[in-house]
Amino acid sequence: MKVKTQPSNLIANAVELFLYGELCKEDAPYFVAAIRSAGDQPILLRIHSEGGSVFAGYAIYNALAGHKPGVIAQIDGFAASTATWIALAAKTVRMCANGFFVMHSPEACVDGDSDELRKNAELLDKCQASIVQAYAKKSGLPEDQINALMDDESWLTAEEAKAFGFVDEIIDPASGGDVMNSVRFDTRKFHNTPKNLIQQFDQTMKLRTDILNLLKLDSKVTDEAITLEITNRLGSVANISEIQNKLTAAEGTRDTALGEVTNLKAQFKTATDEAVELRNKVTTLESDVTAKTGIIADVTNKLTASTENVTRLEQLCVVKGIDPKNAIPDAPLPGSKKSLSDFETDMKNAKTPEARAVVSAALENAIKTGSLAAK
Repeated sequence: MKVKTQPSNLIANAVELFLYGELCKEDAPYFVAAIRSAGDQPILLRIHSEGGSVFAGYAIYNALAGHKPGVIAQIDGFAASTATWIALAAKTVRMCANGFFVMHSPEACVDGDSDELRKNAELLDKCQASIVQAYAKKSGLPEDQINALMDDESWLTAEEAKAFGFVDEIIDPASGGDVMNSVRFDTRKFHNTPKNLIQQFDQTMKLRTDILNLLKLDSKVTDEAITLEITNRLGSVANISEIQNKLTAAEGTRDTALGEVTNLKAQFKTATDEAVELRNKVTTLESDVTAKTGIIADVTNKLTASTENVTRLEQLCVVKGIDPKNAIPDAPLPGSKKSLSDFETDMKNAKTPEARAVVSAALENAIKTGSLAAK
């Protein structure tokens, strides 16, 4: 059991006393001493316990009942067995709306012969009788009804516990104040434990085992030691916050870099598309230049052939002693076209055999080169 006292934030000038966990017979002296240390201050008894030793419960019940400044009991979550009737020593009992109030007959594990077992059975009956009186004093219920509730191991909700008179007030869990950590107990040891609570306990124990295996700790280590080990490994909350801030900043930097990369990719694609377009234009221009170069070469060849033909004719005139300018009075410029009728006119105008030879050669050349004009 956890015996802890602290100033109360819920009740002015009160001392909070925690009855958390299983109550062992060795706990009674410490708990009674804590009650006495409250002096003239009222006590707020905070309960989250599976119960425990009946005789330790008697001592604590009597000490609380004798505390003159007054006692208020608050069931934070779970009150069972001895913890339920210890709460009834308080003047006022209040209970969180989602809590449980579990009543059952006292039990004992004994060895021995039949006489020994009968003695223990008689003792358990006497214990139940005294516990019934505590329940009856608080609730006003008849003892037969209380015995029936105990024999049936009754799991009462806050509403049911109030209806029976065991609880005076039901409070919102949010207004119940801070609770102590690292308190757990096995609800499976009761006979009528709701299945969902058993499942919750099993899940909690599995999680605890997983944590122990992860931290490589012994199964007997306390919950406080587990919490301390986790804190030491993870560091303080401030360090965790600092790491989270750095992680957030790094994520921001990453997002900015990703944005810049995306922008650069878009720019690269645009530049690539422009380069392809320019390459296509260059290819087209190169094709045009090649075609025009062929045309120019063809014209140059024809001009060269015409020039050579004129030169040959001039040389022929010189050999024949004819002035080229008088051989054909209306001879066209090199490269111009003449029709067949033009050559006939030139032939008529030729005065000498040499001149007629020149006209004949020119006609022959026009026919060969395809430069004879249509009529």
